[in-house]
Amino acid sequence: QELTTIVHTPSDYVEQLLLESVFKGNTLGLPIQRTIHSSKNIKLKNMRDFYNQYYIPSNMTVIIAGNIDSTVSNLLEFIKTKFKKFKKKNRPELPKSYPLPHDLFKITQDKPRYKNHPFKGDQVELAIGFPIQIGIGDPEKLIVEIITDIMGGGLSSRLDMALRDKKGYTYKISCSEDFNMECGMVYILASMDTKDLIPSLNIIAKELKAIRSLKPITAKEFKNSRTGMVNSFKRMADSSSFVADLLVNQVLYDEKRRGLKQELDSYNKIKFKDVKKLSTEIFNFNHMNVITIGPKSIEKKVEKIVL
Repeated sequence: QELTTIVHTPSDYVEQLLLESVFKGNTLGLPIQRTIHSSKNIKLKNMRDFYNQYYIPSNMTVIIAGNIDSTVSNLLEFIKTKFKKFKKKNRPELPKSYPLPHDLFKITQDKPRYKNHPFKGDQVELAIGFPIQIGIGDPEKLIVEIITDIMGGGLSSRLDMALRDKKGYTYKISCSEDFNMECGMVYILASMDTKDLIPSLNIIAKELKAIRSLKPITAKEFKNSRTGMVNSFKRMADSSSFVADLLVNQVLYDEKRRGLKQELDSYNKIKFKDVKKLSTEIFNFNHMNVITIGPKSIEKKVEKIVL
């Protein structure tokens, strides 16, 4: 029922279709929540075997963040006591690709891809994605975050100003990033009336070309974005859940251990010239993947722009 709901919710399903296209041929493109077909083939024994193999103390990381200094010794004892009842098992043998839970992804795409998922209605969901060879532990990750923020991170971003503020074409427009171990994706999501799809797509293409050469990122855009990200980090650092999430990512993805101050310093070390250079590289039209969910009548029109 959950999977059927996702398929019939265009704003969610378009992201799933985009992942399948961007990481075509790799398990990274598989939906996290399974497919309807694979769900029907799951056996209870398979689920129990998987649980018993991996959900064990020797394969577990416990991250605790908060005001615990005065009780840390008691807390450690409490954790040990709670997990004593579990049978001791060695950590399961990890796949040869470890620490990657999937086959190593390398960008081989050499021309744009387009797919439309037919859907009756007056509204279209649009997703545009570009694979990047930058992973979650890569120093350039923060540079990518600044670029996507400038492109579509808020009301004053380039895409929002061009599509919503000036033209009123889109209900929503955003540019974001997603990272895996050794790679990632930069992507744009937008919703609009069917009649506004083609002019919106033309404007997006114009903005992507502009940031690459005609209208590169300015020093003012860079400064405003970096300042905003630093301020946002400072606000979130007051949350123990944010700190815990930060630490668990460092542990699970084998990143170098860094405290909050070191994380904050890494933003301040980002150079304008590096942001400007990378912004001309990540929006490679030969690596572009475009997904629409809308009527079949839009397909040939989109193909003329994209392909």
